Amino acid sequence: MQVTRPSILLFLLIMSIAASAQNLLEDGRNLLKALDSLRDPSENQDAAAWKALSILSLYDRAGQNLSPNTQLEPEDLLENVQANPLLRGLLPTDSLRSARPLAFEAKSQQDNRKRIETLMYGGAPVSPAQYLSVEQSLKDSRMPPLQNQEALRAAAGNAQARQPVSALRAEALAEGLFQFVLERAQQEVAVSFIENLLNKNENEKALQIGSLFPNVFERYSNPKVSYSQSFLEGLREAFFLDLKNLGRSLPELLFKDKYFSGLQDNPVFYSVLATYDLFGQSNHGRPLWESAPLVHSSLFDRRQAADRNRNITLAKLNPDTDEYRRVQADAQAYIEQLGLVVDTILDMRFAFERRISRLQQDRANDPPIFPSSTLYDYRLLIGREEAPSLHLGLLPELLQGELENNTLRNYNTLEWYDLFSKTSSQEMRIAGLELARRTVDGSWYNGLSHVGILRRWQADLAAYKVEFDVWEMSGNTLEFSQRFADTESKMGHLAEVIGQTHEYWVDVCGPADLRPLVQLRTIAENHGGFIPPLDSLLRLQKREEELRSLEKRVADVEQRLAKKKPDAFPGSPFQQYLRNMPAGPLDALTAGIDSLEAMAITLKASLNQLDSIHALKEHRALKSTEPMLEATELLSNLFYVLQDSASQELIRPDTFETMLYEPRLRTACLGLMQQRLGRIRGVGEFSPEALAGLAQLMLNDFSALPRAAGNPFMADEPDGVQQSDSALFQSVSVGLRALNRVLEFPIFIDPKNPQKLMSLKEKHEGLQYVPEITGHCMDLLYYLEAGQHRPAVSAMVRMITLLGKQLSSPEDMPLLRFLATYGDFIAGLVDARNKEEIQYLMRTLADDPGSSRTKRTHALSASFNTYLGVSFGADRWAHNRADTALRSEYWALAPSIPIGFTFSWLFGKNKKKPQSFGLHLIGVDLGGMLTYRLEEEDEFGAYKFSLKNIIKPGAQLQWNIQKTPCYVALGWQTGAQIREENGEEIALRSRRFFLSVGLDAPIRTLFAK
Repeated sequence: MQVTRPSILLFLLIMSIAASAQNLLEDGRNLLKALDSLRDPSENQDAAAWKALSILSLYDRAGQNLSPNTQLEPEDLLENVQANPLLRGLLPTDSLRSARPLAFEAKSQQDNRKRIETLMYGGAPVSPAQYLSVEQSLKDSRMPPLQNQEALRAAAGNAQARQPVSALRAEALAEGLFQFVLERAQQEVAVSFIENLLNKNENEKALQIGSLFPNVFERYSNPKVSYSQSFLEGLREAFFLDLKNLGRSLPELLFKDKYFSGLQDNPVFYSVLATYDLFGQSNHGRPLWESAPLVHSSLFDRRQAADRNRNITLAKLNPDTDEYRRVQADAQAYIEQLGLVVDTILDMRFAFERRISRLQQDRANDPPIFPSSTLYDYRLLIGREEAPSLHLGLLPELLQGELENNTLRNYNTLEWYDLFSKTSSQEMRIAGLELARRTVDGSWYNGLSHVGILRRWQADLAAYKVEFDVWEMSGNTLEFSQRFADTESKMGHLAEVIGQTHEYWVDVCGPADLRPLVQLRTIAENHGGFIPPLDSLLRLQKREEELRSLEKRVADVEQRLAKKKPDAFPGSPFQQYLRNMPAGPLDALTAGIDSLEAMAITLKASLNQLDSIHALKEHRALKSTEPMLEATELLSNLFYVLQDSASQELIRPDTFETMLYEPRLRTACLGLMQQRLGRIRGVGEFSPEALAGLAQLMLNDFSALPRAAGNPFMADEPDGVQQSDSALFQSVSVGLRALNRVLEFPIFIDPKNPQKLMSLKEKHEGLQYVPEITGHCMDLLYYLEAGQHRPAVSAMVRMITLLGKQLSSPEDMPLLRFLATYGDFIAGLVDARNKEEIQYLMRTLADDPGSSRTKRTHALSASFNTYLGVSFGADRWAHNRADTALRSEYWALAPSIPIGFTFSWLFGKNKKKPQSFGLHLIGVDLGGMLTYRLEEEDEFGAYKFSLKNIIKPGAQLQWNIQKTPCYVALGWQTGAQIREENGEEIALRSRRFFLSVGLDAPIRTLFAK
């Protein structure tokens, strides 16, 4: 097989593009070189065209993860580029359109750019079948949507570094616990005495004590104030929570608090989530240009979960509601209209084919090829796959949740039966709602809606019709002459109609309003200027185009005139002219697509109304994801544009500045940047100059970071190498500054005032406090990582205050009061090293003294509890020594200090003498360390002081004696008893049945009713 020299050159050129260094500056230079070559007849035109198209494609496909075998279609690419004012003026469109489609392989991207795109859009579908399949929708509907707390917990887990837990000696821990329990019991006795003294039923006595001891009376009358003042001495210095795990616990604390429930439907939630994710990725050594795409991908997953949650909520509705029925009716109308439009196109194709078969034998050349593209397929338009799967044609029935009998008869194979039988009515409605939303959200396939695809198809059909007319008339002079005469006759008739229309409106509108009609009539009467007679076919096409353009302009003028008297509009001569015009196939197709577009708007409005009435919370939660999704996608694509394949990092600031010096190079590079960022859905129109300013600031920030040694890209494993504190601080600061610059830098053109620029924060009101909140959140995470606890608590309080401003006055915030009162406990708990600190922290953590009376006054209660008492009971020990089983039973008196959970209930609450009983589930018993025996000591080893002896699971049923903190209990315990024999530790099996009495010392009341 022979290979032509141009083909070899084209192949070598494409390979050189793949192998050469890529960055924005070089891409701009190469694009200009390719465009210059296109204008030079001596250069290889195909090679130059494909060089230009290959570069453009790298900046055009944001959000579209195409498969490796995807062909680069010049028409589709140039259609996208036409919306870019910078590139539109540079490109010779006709030369580029003539290039043939070529397989464009992903390897032409540099590794780091490809990696960024993969990390950000890796989960995006790569084929119509995957994208449009409802099977994934049904699968997802069986999975519970990810809730906000779970999302933050996962992000916090990634952000939290693995820190060693400082160990305390067993003796210090045991002694601290003992002293805490002893002191706790003493406090309960004291408070019980005060409570009996101030019995509410003895009003006179209470008043007397209140007069003599006002502070004590105040404590009893207002328990919260009383206990916080007397029990929590040195409140700010001592009450610390577990700082080591604050990175994990804070999100749950924030979003489980009732005050903050509104934030779950607020963009602020996703800003906190993004900050946690960004910090976690940076802390594990990922470069920031990888972290941002991963954060975006994570946020997108949360958005998908919120979308599923909304559809699940609506699928549970009664389908007979008015709003749901309206959605069904609009969906039915849309599907029917889509079918009519496609039928119109098919009718046109069949008509062309019939004319070709009739005329082909009389023509010397071949007829033009009917437009074809991967987009122009009815199966793609409805999401029909080769294998049985639900598709858009079934949308009305899916929304109803059941299939009609005729549908079941049409899909009459076992594969279809299996599909329908395993799908429940609720799952059908979920799939139907998802398909309906995809239909109207403007991105059915590769960023195109149905209407967008059909309009491209329509434009190609119009171009095809021109080519077909040329071919049809190439051998038929008579037909050409007749058609030219008809066009001239129509033009003359239109001139008369315009004159009549002028007279019709003369009594309604002034001369200034009617002047356009005077000029248009003159143009219609003109013969179109001089055209060479040999080019008669071109003359005909030009005249037909003039006729259509004139009709359009007259229609626009009359629309303006009709505003002064709308009732007169239908009776005008021009409207009568339009009604009498025979509609051609292209006109019918245009009208059909226009109707489909209007129906899409109607269906979208119906879905929004359904959401706002029946799934308002879920709808708001979904909308709240959009601002931060835009911010992270914008940041990620900026990193994509600013990559440098030579250094495997971002381009240097001086390299970027070089691009801005030469005007034509500046236009090309900024055009490429705008093309990439402008393809992000929903962000609006950018200012190229503002984008350049933002890029310069970001590159200056990143140039201050230390250069990574070797390849900066980490492996795919989640556990990278943690950075040092200084490196982490630099990385986190620069990353946060980049995110906040994207939020605050004015780079968008205000659609209401094109002379004004606006920031993303100004576009979305909910982002007002986000830069400050993300700053405090990042400070919190960094100080936690660095072990600087007090700045961490300070950053947390500031962050909570700003979160409160999103909802109402922060002064009324329970969480802020909690942090102001107890916040410093965090640092103390992490730093505790001795028994005194353990005792002090346990004292501050516990309930206020007097909490034992909760069991005696409430019908039901649950608490984390300890007791200080003495027990008498039967002990049974067992031990296997060699082949001998040793057993011993004895009665013993022993200390009892069990710790666990207590569930209490009150009998006869409304009676004169109610009685309280409880069930205490024992986890550990501190008295187990003091157990000893006086007989048979040698047989079972010697006593050993061991913390392991406190593990004595069991239960005791107790009577809580009224008006005292005392109790009487019957119970059972089991567990290992650690002894010492010949210098080695041995474990005995132990069981104990006992009767105990003592003092009740609650640590924390969990529930009381």
